[in-house]
Amino acid sequence: MKLIFSLLLFCTLQAGAHANAQSITLHMKRAKLQAVFKELWTQSGYDFVYDKALLKSATEVDISVSNVSLETALEACFASQPLTWEIKNKLIIVKRKEASAVTAPQDIDVRGRVLDDKGDPLAGASVKSKNTGATVTTGTDGTFVLNNIDPKDQLEISYVGYKTITLSAKADLGTIKLALANAKLDEVVVVAYGTQKKQGLTGAISSVNTEQLGKQQITSVTQGLQGLTTGVLVLNSSGQPGTAPVIRVRGVSSINASSSPLLVVDGIPYDGNINTINPADVESMNVLKDASAASLYGSRAANGVIMITTRKGKAGQEPVINVTASYGISERAIKEYKYISSENYMKLAWEAQKNFALSSGITAAGKYASDNLITGNSYGLKYNPYNVANPIDTNGNLVSGASLLWDTDWEREARSSSIARKNVGVSFAGGNEKYRYFISGNYLDQDGVVLKSNYRRFTTRFNGDANLKSWLRVGINTTIASSKDNTPRQSGGPYSNAVQFSRLVSSIYPLYRRDATGQLVDDAAGKPIYDYGSGVAGQTINASRPTAAAANSNAISTLVLDKNTGSGLQTSLNAFGEISFTPHLKFRSNIGADRFYTETLGYTNPLYGDAAPVKGRVRRDQSFTSSWTWNNMLTFDKTYGDHTFGAMASMEAYDLNVRTTAVGTTGFPVPGLEEVSAGATKETTESNTLRNRLTSYLGRLTYSYDNRYFFEGTLRTDGSTRWNKSKRWGVFYALGGSWVVSNEAFMKNQHIFDQLKLRASYGELGNQALSDYFPYLTVYTTGYNDLSYPGIYNAAIGNDNLSWEKLGTWNVGLDMAFLNNRIDLSIEYFYKNTFDLIFTKPKAGSTGVQGIIDNIGKLRNSGIELSINSRNIVTRNFKWNTGFNLTTVKNRIAALPQQYIISGNKRLEVGTSYNEFWIYEWAGVNPDNGKPQWYADDPANPGKTIVVNQLGASGGLPAARRSYQGSSIPKITGGFYNSFTLQNFDLSFLFNYAFGGKVLDTDYIRLMHGFSRLGASLSTDIMSRWQKPGDVTDVPKLGFATNEWDGNPSTRNLFSGDYIRLRNVTLGYTLPASALRMSNNVIKSFRVFAQADNYFTWTRLKKGTDPELSIDGTTSNSSSSFKTISIGITAGF
Repeated sequence: MKLIFSLLLFCTLQAGAHANAQSITLHMKRAKLQAVFKELWTQSGYDFVYDKALLKSATEVDISVSNVSLETALEACFASQPLTWEIKNKLIIVKRKEASAVTAPQDIDVRGRVLDDKGDPLAGASVKSKNTGATVTTGTDGTFVLNNIDPKDQLEISYVGYKTITLSAKADLGTIKLALANAKLDEVVVVAYGTQKKQGLTGAISSVNTEQLGKQQITSVTQGLQGLTTGVLVLNSSGQPGTAPVIRVRGVSSINASSSPLLVVDGIPYDGNINTINPADVESMNVLKDASAASLYGSRAANGVIMITTRKGKAGQEPVINVTASYGISERAIKEYKYISSENYMKLAWEAQKNFALSSGITAAGKYASDNLITGNSYGLKYNPYNVANPIDTNGNLVSGASLLWDTDWEREARSSSIARKNVGVSFAGGNEKYRYFISGNYLDQDGVVLKSNYRRFTTRFNGDANLKSWLRVGINTTIASSKDNTPRQSGGPYSNAVQFSRLVSSIYPLYRRDATGQLVDDAAGKPIYDYGSGVAGQTINASRPTAAAANSNAISTLVLDKNTGSGLQTSLNAFGEISFTPHLKFRSNIGADRFYTETLGYTNPLYGDAAPVKGRVRRDQSFTSSWTWNNMLTFDKTYGDHTFGAMASMEAYDLNVRTTAVGTTGFPVPGLEEVSAGATKETTESNTLRNRLTSYLGRLTYSYDNRYFFEGTLRTDGSTRWNKSKRWGVFYALGGSWVVSNEAFMKNQHIFDQLKLRASYGELGNQALSDYFPYLTVYTTGYNDLSYPGIYNAAIGNDNLSWEKLGTWNVGLDMAFLNNRIDLSIEYFYKNTFDLIFTKPKAGSTGVQGIIDNIGKLRNSGIELSINSRNIVTRNFKWNTGFNLTTVKNRIAALPQQYIISGNKRLEVGTSYNEFWIYEWAGVNPDNGKPQWYADDPANPGKTIVVNQLGASGGLPAARRSYQGSSIPKITGGFYNSFTLQNFDLSFLFNYAFGGKVLDTDYIRLMHGFSRLGASLSTDIMSRWQKPGDVTDVPKLGFATNEWDGNPSTRNLFSGDYIRLRNVTLGYTLPASALRMSNNVIKSFRVFAQADNYFTWTRLKKGTDPELSIDGTTSNSSSSFKTISIGITAGF
């Protein structure tokens, strides 16, 4: 027993000696006691034992010791604490000091009032106890009360955009005035795999916040980038609600692969439908534009990255309920083309008949034209909208007594009579030091301009996170979105396209069937029958439309009798766990999954229209897209004096699976059957499965010195299933640095710059977004069967050496702020070089394939970005802020697999822009004969030009010349923003603009056909046609023969795409606090507003063409964007 006791005593003494021998070095300021414990545990290995409730009374610790014993370090740590300690068996036991040693002071209630730098009350400022974490926010008059506070406590007062201050607690803090912070430096920005202060950024990032998004009536959240971000081109190219915009970041970076940016939502790449994200749920959007900012996304970042961060609850935030509701009406933002009247159409058709007679040597040409206008020859109109047999006399005038029996406005018939927008949303948010939450629900119902087009969406979201332990934080973001839409055809060439139909069919043709005398024909139920112009047995007049006038079709009946509907269900889950091993070392595991299911129905009735010959058609398509991303990341961040080091290492796995099926049948016994199984004949049976997987390793190193010099390096390696095993791995990197010149000692006494910062970066990114998921494989297509024998054929030759398209990009930036940060300016230059561009290398026709794809092209984009923001006037009652941004982009092809590639009205050639028009040069109309003219190279005088009357070589004359005539990509884009606040009123407006791009208006070409498209609509510009020798005009004479100017684009139909659009204007009024007090403080805020989107557009295009069309600059009979005027309320509880 004595031996055992002696051994135990020896061990205890050794433990005590070991404790005293510990060498502790500790330098911490304003640290929480728990943080000090963790550092002491790291250095000594001794565990701390304490009741957490004891630490509530502890104050922050300032300690600076070097190479001292553990006991000495503990004495320094507890010197000013109401606690004490003792060591037992490698345990440090923390306990309260004896009452005689410390007398707990009486808690107090702290009152005060927080004002801004101008002396106005700051509503919503945060007042936080540093000891307990208890937090309140100031009321509308800036006052607050924080109860039960230790008199020795420290209070932290903060507000976004102002410098945070710390004050010692006392009963009456009086008036507290906050100074403006340098927002540019202190703003925290979401970056790839983390956040950074804007001061430390080395890359190029543009941002849009929730306030800016809230002032726009947008369906897709990415529409909110338009006019507010430099380097980002946003095209709202369709009037169908629910259609996502086309987005390009710093030009077009690829030709055959995708040029769309990567979408990242709450840190996870997003494969769902962007339209299912409720814009009201978004806290911010950051666009990563250069390699330094985006390289951590490696093979998917070549086209830029759009990072969407959704809203979350905040610590110390009392539960807040926000409700918003609005109702609006919409109409086309751009009016339709102006068409000639029915009377003028008949007169011009008579003139075309007369020209035909004269060119054919027919005498009495005027009488011939009158006699043949309706039914006489191959060029008769076939319909007579007048009450007389020959409505146009031999002189081309309307005969006396003639009146219209119908005058169809096809555009109006295809337009919804009531275009409404309804939006209702509610959100709940709150939190404390332990947990935070945000919950929302939103319903949107948006009609489109085209009859029956509609988009409805219901979204729900829950975002929450919690501190389960002092070292463990977990969180989850979930969303469910359901959508339904009606999507009648409103672009492209089919006759079912209601937008095109009004341009194809003249107003002289009726909506409903007419008999030979022009009277309405009803069905057995006494209802009018739609007229398809497909012929009626025994009827020669008012029965068959000419082919060019959409014979056998009626788009209005298609809208009414047929269906094109869809539905979608989006579910997203994003969960994380974060372990803080020390205040500087953290591990985070983040997994996200997206599942998007869509189903569409195409129903074409069996009685009338396109599917009548096959007795109806039904097709159902289903698509299921699922993806998951799992990221595990270790981060380190620590400051040693003036030196700050940061590091991140991560491994990420990604899996995408897309499955599609389609079935369709024809032959239905009666209308209204919408199930495929009811059809007699199988027409479509398709299914596809696509798969893509990535395994990635990535890392980042950062270093800064004294808040003056910042350096960052990133590296990512991706392994993708899109490439052959030998080419599967790609390495992508970036290096960046910045110099905050304004923090230098030699800048202390200057009074010009509040901020002056230089940035530069270079890096290489990748692009794997081809339409083919396995482009390295030789592909065979099935389905070409011979009876029961299956058949296949070779569709493409694979290339084992094919690999990523790569992008090397330089960026240089300068950030400045002046006049006490009233004005801030950023200017950047970028140069992007896409190399290993994927093209098809031509093969001999004898091989059976057109070519093989390979990495053989180069494409370059360069430009300048400028952004200026200013606070022009800031007084107690009036504030005026302005923002302006501008981007220039120059696009050039640097290498091709052959000398040039012709694609429609474009020709790709080294030294030209990817989207440069290559078309004929219009030389006007010959005043002697009314024939069209084009320019051509003079073969007898090289370098000289002559005028020819035909496109092809003929009669010893050369072919007309085609040349480059400008690019569809605008040279300059940007936006201009102003906001005003006058007491409780607020007004803001946003313009976006584009200059220097070209638009080829092929829709207008067809409207100037001059009767080569018999029966089709005509623009009012046709009234300026050539009629007699000596006429000087740009419109050739009328005639039925096929003409060369109709189907061959020339400079005659190429227009400037310059435009300025009033993107949004909002006027609001917020009820004063005195009015809200009548609700017994139930209502915390209340605002009424009116807003208009796309209300005004100035453009140099013809009416009917929306300047925001496809990226290639060619019109395609698409519906216009619409302008919406709404009124609404927002209320907080």
